[in-house]
Amino acid sequence: MKRLTLLLTCFFISMGLAIAQNVKVSGIVLDESGEPVSGASVIVKNNPSIGTVTNAEGQFNLEVPASAKVLVIKFLGMTDAEGTVSESMRITLKRSEELLDEVVVVAYGTRKRGSITGAVSTVGSKEVSKLPVGSFDQALQGTTSGVQVSTNTGRPGAASIIRIRGIGSINAGVAPLYIIDGIEGSASDFSAISSGDVESVSVLKDASATALYGSRAANGVILVTTKKGQTGTRATITYNGYYGISEKVKENFTLMNSNQKLDYEIALGLRDADDPDLPKLRAINTDWIDVLMGETAQTQSHELSVRGGSSTVRYFASGNFMNADGILINSDFKRYGMRLNLEADATKDLKIGTTMNVAQQYSKNTITADLGYTNNIYNPAFRALLENPYTQPYREDGSYTTQDDGLMGANPIEHLELDPTNYSNLRLMGTAWGELSFLKDFKAKTLLGIDYYDLVTDAYVSPNSAWGTNTGGTVTRGLTRTTRVTNTNTIQYKKTFENVHNVTVLLGEETYSLFSDVFSVRGKGLPNDKLSVLGVTSSYDGAPGTGSIKTDYSMASFFGSLNYNYDDKYFVDLSLRRDGCSKFGENNRWGTFGSIGAMWNLKREAFAEDIEILSDLRLRSSYGTMGNNDIGNYSWIATYGLSGTYNKSNAGFLSAPGNSDLTWEKIGMFDVGVNIGLQDKYNIELGYYNKTTSNMLFSVPYSYTTGFSSGWKNIGKMRNQGFESKITADIIKNNDWKWTIGGTFSYNKNEILELYGNVTEIPDAGSSTILKVGMPLGTRYVNRFAGVNPANGKTLWYDKDGNVTETYRASDAVAIKDKSWIPSYSGGFNTSVEYKGITLSADFTFMGDYWITNNARFFTESNGGFADYNQSVRMLDYWKQPGDITSVPHPKYAQNEFDDRVIEDATYLRFKSLMASYAFPSKLVKKTKIFQSARIYGQAYNLYTWTNYKGYDPEQYGNTELGGYPQIRSYVIGVEIGF
Repeated sequence: MKRLTLLLTCFFISMGLAIAQNVKVSGIVLDESGEPVSGASVIVKNNPSIGTVTNAEGQFNLEVPASAKVLVIKFLGMTDAEGTVSESMRITLKRSEELLDEVVVVAYGTRKRGSITGAVSTVGSKEVSKLPVGSFDQALQGTTSGVQVSTNTGRPGAASIIRIRGIGSINAGVAPLYIIDGIEGSASDFSAISSGDVESVSVLKDASATALYGSRAANGVILVTTKKGQTGTRATITYNGYYGISEKVKENFTLMNSNQKLDYEIALGLRDADDPDLPKLRAINTDWIDVLMGETAQTQSHELSVRGGSSTVRYFASGNFMNADGILINSDFKRYGMRLNLEADATKDLKIGTTMNVAQQYSKNTITADLGYTNNIYNPAFRALLENPYTQPYREDGSYTTQDDGLMGANPIEHLELDPTNYSNLRLMGTAWGELSFLKDFKAKTLLGIDYYDLVTDAYVSPNSAWGTNTGGTVTRGLTRTTRVTNTNTIQYKKTFENVHNVTVLLGEETYSLFSDVFSVRGKGLPNDKLSVLGVTSSYDGAPGTGSIKTDYSMASFFGSLNYNYDDKYFVDLSLRRDGCSKFGENNRWGTFGSIGAMWNLKREAFAEDIEILSDLRLRSSYGTMGNNDIGNYSWIATYGLSGTYNKSNAGFLSAPGNSDLTWEKIGMFDVGVNIGLQDKYNIELGYYNKTTSNMLFSVPYSYTTGFSSGWKNIGKMRNQGFESKITADIIKNNDWKWTIGGTFSYNKNEILELYGNVTEIPDAGSSTILKVGMPLGTRYVNRFAGVNPANGKTLWYDKDGNVTETYRASDAVAIKDKSWIPSYSGGFNTSVEYKGITLSADFTFMGDYWITNNARFFTESNGGFADYNQSVRMLDYWKQPGDITSVPHPKYAQNEFDDRVIEDATYLRFKSLMASYAFPSKLVKKTKIFQSARIYGQAYNLYTWTNYKGYDPEQYGNTELGGYPQIRSYVIGVEIGF
């Protein structure tokens, strides 16, 4: 009995001790406005198995071990918070924009913003998702310093052209490296990713930030990170949808109407004044721009996502649909997409995960200059300028008009409606990865990724259209299949010594392969206009573009980095990478690239700590080298062509000379910058860079006696140097009001330093530009227009010595240093005002000091040379009698030339976006017992452009504007709901 009593006593004492070891905790979780946060997870720090979630009033009750000291509170879209355990707790969560400002995605990992020695710009999910476009890269325009973004087409789903810190090469590629969730992609991948799936975009600009990518980082790096799940959060479902209409942006020029054009023809003697058709023709006044490009297009987008996680599994899944009609006939874009990002703690030390994005895209592309078609009757953007206003698209019976009705050629409306080109594009991008923590301070990670692209093209020319008359109609079917495979393996060591010495070492190995297969075939002779497949054509058509191409290349890389900081005050980053690439000759296949960066956090110094107005002061600098391998896959190989003939038999011939010494183009970059924060309200980022490209990959002209026109070599030098800045300011920030403003400005100066041998200049007559030592890339090489002789109405030019002459000679062309087609400066500014749930924001972008050849003016301001086509109203102001002062010569004496008369300053300022939104009060929304949040918004996109450029649009990339797809203006209304 005594033993039993003793056992029972010990049992109850132990039970009492166990109960005494648990503590009851209660509390409430609020947001910054004091509203309760429902569904927030509350877990014990370092023990995620013990936790709960807040109720509809933001309250929680939890029993925790007596040893628990801290609770961690998490909620999607807000910064994690910690609170000391007490009987009654009150926790306030802040919005996660501040978190994004703290953690930045960089090469092969993440860093705190304050510890980065390199030049890195970031754009968050809020900015990415607010533009109603199919390709989210436009979010970088005007928001990231040192980055020029040209959206030179209004085609739905088209990617922008991005250049980081100038153009670094003459003949090799100049596009940045795109890394999406750790694997290499391309700019075209952006249209396959829903903007709602994007967490952040980081732009790596200097050597310290990019050198770890080595040979592929010459033109900068753009890192896209998609959304992930969060530990210990309940499933949050979000729907975002919008509907909008689009219209063509009004062109900045005026063409003649029917009366003006007919009078002009009579004055030039092209038409008799007593022509009996004049009354009928004057009654017609067709605006061909409106006919071909004046449609109002509709756009709709729907995205549904779910995001959450337990203590061991985190997930983000989404589905999206977008349908955007084009303002040109048969130029629509449609996308169906799905995403799954999943990661899990397989064990205490092992994490595994996958990211997967699948998108099916359908598009119809009309023929315009942005697809490679320039001055021909197939291009409706160009044709609309030339067709006379006294012609009509349709007859009274509804049939198409023809050349017999006065058209220049076959009816363009007929071509657009009867001869569609359809594209079906399947894109798959996915990764699988595992990360193992071992020996306390080490992590090993392996990642395998694939970017798969499958494009099917179906081009149809109806036997009933004017273009199909000679062939009986044609059907062209093509397949382009490209696969990129990336495998990355890294080991990281991270350790803090004596609480002040912070060391991170990364070692890695990476392989990359690209395989591409292109095939196309065309048949002609269709039995009728109802069948449009190859199987019904009567014969094979061996037209240009018909055939097949297979190509591939691969890379192997080894890299490492060392990051050290002392007490978050002094920072040093070192990186080294060695790359081998099959694109280069056997003698020079490997290249080595590296960088060193340093930063000094002056705010941590004693002399600055007590300066209250100064909230941040960091000085950084770096130098490093990168490489460029963006040329053809087999440029180093001497190749044979098999399309020749000899003695009436098929024959092979040497088509390219090859160069087994061909190697990397190298870029060395010096960078210095400063970050200044004032009163935690104003942030200023300033930077200067000097980037020199040497050993350039260049297609050098050969003497024709060699049997070749050119061959690839490593020659010359070119420099880009510039200044960039970004300023943000919280003018007002309290519980009710928030007013922020921001802006970026970037300036870049390009200069060719060296070509090859004794050659100091290479004119390119076909593009009216010249490569000249001491001048920038894209420098104009043209004759200079001097006006009109008031005595006789003849055109005047300057000769090469600056003398005025009436004789045009190609030998008088000169290099005009200040008229390059590469912009010298760009940027943007924005402002946002919030009052309680109401937000109003506006964004502007600009680009300047660049000159575009307005090719259309050569035809529409032809000084009588193309008077059969419609002309600009400016041509009515031609010289008529001695003493007239005008810039338009008399058509009888005119000579139409591509002189600098048609080269225009394309500087512009664009009102890019105006958005208004209202977020309903959370208390009101949560009373529904269904919704957690609700927001409605309206947006006007691409509202107005201030420019002197007399073309469709000044936002062009390249030497000449040849009639691309015109820009669009959009009006959108939408709703975002959280469940």
